[in-house]
Amino acid sequence: MKLSIGAKIAELRKENNITQEQLANALGVSIAAVSKWECASTYPDITLLPAISSYFKVSIDALLDHKVDYQSVQDYRDKVKELARVSDYRAGLPIAEEALKKYPNDFDLLMGMATLTLGAGTSGRSPDNSSVIRAIDYYSRALAVHAPNSPTKKETIMQNMSFAYGTIGEYDKAIAMLEEINIYGCFDLQIAYNMLKSGKRSEAKSKLQGHLFHIAFGFGTLIDNLAECFQAENNMQYVVDLKKLYTVFLESFTHDTPNYCDLLCSMGYYELAKCQEEMGDTDSMWISLEKCVYHAVRFDKNPSYAMIAVKFMDDQQGSVSNNSSQNACRGTLNSLKSDFPQYAADARMAGFIQELEAAATDKRESGIWR
Repeated sequence: MKLSIGAKIAELRKENNITQEQLANALGVSIAAVSKWECASTYPDITLLPAISSYFKVSIDALLDHKVDYQSVQDYRDKVKELARVSDYRAGLPIAEEALKKYPNDFDLLMGMATLTLGAGTSGRSPDNSSVIRAIDYYSRALAVHAPNSPTKKETIMQNMSFAYGTIGEYDKAIAMLEEINIYGCFDLQIAYNMLKSGKRSEAKSKLQGHLFHIAFGFGTLIDNLAECFQAENNMQYVVDLKKLYTVFLESFTHDTPNYCDLLCSMGYYELAKCQEEMGDTDSMWISLEKCVYHAVRFDKNPSYAMIAVKFMDDQQGSVSNNSSQNACRGTLNSLKSDFPQYAADARMAGFIQELEAAATDKRESGIWR
């Protein structure tokens, strides 16, 4: 292939009314060197290409007069993507190999080839290590040419690479790959899986406990927001069912020692009771209020905000943050008087209030604040 870079430099120089001397001075070379380029007797050193392209404000491809058949590239991309989607490795691999010979640094083709190679290497009863290693190499090459604005995120590529490492028993590499992108613990489950496979059960347990704890508290936000959506649609039955789901879930974390989940259960059952009252289901409302009071009283008699007190978290350090000075009973008392005044004369309500008043403590009284 004959390069026409010299002719292109001469063309660009003349279009911009630049002399050979001006160009030579800008690049730090002799006028004779520029003349030889334009006569095609020599080529510029490869290290000068970025400087020349910047000087003329053109790409290196344009400087080399290299024209890519983008329609052909797109045709290859579409074929490879579709064959990867349907897991047709036999047809897809030869096409992807042919495409990469023409366009070796095309991101989409590299990703398609990586997907096909990994799929072919893991489709049998046991992985074909050589295919999986090739897939990792293609993913690495794709990472090298990955554009920041690409719809395919860097994290997706690295997650795929981690999976590939895991299939061939390279668990430490799989973990390291995920740890690099593990923002807010989003890959904790996959990291823990690799830890378990590599025999690091203690580390995996701690990782899984932390993840379960975050799920438990994030679940409340999910329920509240989704319930608000259904409430706006006047679908109160779904609202009630969601709040029941939340309280049952939270009760699974209560333990021998009253813990923060008892406080949350009290609040959850209280919100459930309000929804049941709104629907006219007072029988269920009283049952929910009874459970609300039970968990509030249980918590305030022996309150603990320690992580270790929560079921399944028996070796986790630290505590749950709560800035309120109240524990559970005083807040429940105030809410009952405010939200259920129509039941003030009911003996059941009077019993709840008496029980809450007897057990109510704040953090200073219970010794949590010193």
